[in-house]
Amino acid sequence: MTPLNLDSTLDIFEKISTKVAPNTELMLIGAVPCMFWGNGISLLGGSRTTMDIDVWEEGSTFNTANLKAALKSVNVGFNPTGFDEPDAPYLQIVTSEMVFVPAGNPVELYEINNLRLITPDPYSYIASKLIRCNIKDAADCALIAKHHRIASADLIKAATKLKSCKRITRTQVELAHENITLIQSFLSNL
Repeated sequence: MTPLNLDSTLDIFEKISTKVAPNTELMLIGAVPCMFWGNGISLLGGSRTTMDIDVWEEGSTFNTANLKAALKSVNVGFNPTGFDEPDAPYLQIVTSEMVFVPAGNPVELYEINNLRLITPDPYSYIASKLIRCNIKDAADCALIAKHHRIASADLIKAATKLKSCKRITRTQVELAHENITLIQSFLSNL
């Protein structure tokens, strides 16, 4: 199983772009936006991507049946369930019960035919990873901060976005601030 790269991901989106309903907008989260920003390789070595394309449901606009049919026509799975990792590319719908993404102004990644790909603004993207921040997330955040020229000290703005969110506990905000140190250590080595 070969992980997705920017070319294979764009190929999927180009193939479905005429098959999806007009004005389909997918908010990409996870590792895929990193590929658009030139970060398909992890700071930890190897590819950062897998076979999934994570789509934040709340930030997207799509017709489920239409999107599912478009993906099926190009042999890409749609929102698989279960514990086994599919052996072919698939689009995973991510909900607020799974991951938290703060509100912000989306950034356009790519637009073709009926399809527009967006992602959370860099501060919201980093904030969404700060709560669960494993080592790979921290490396992603460092690369995103570098790409968008976010100074190490400005990472606090990302964590501060979390304070205004009712779903986020004080403990999670404190954890986010602690995880900034990990991201800053990666940034200092870039």
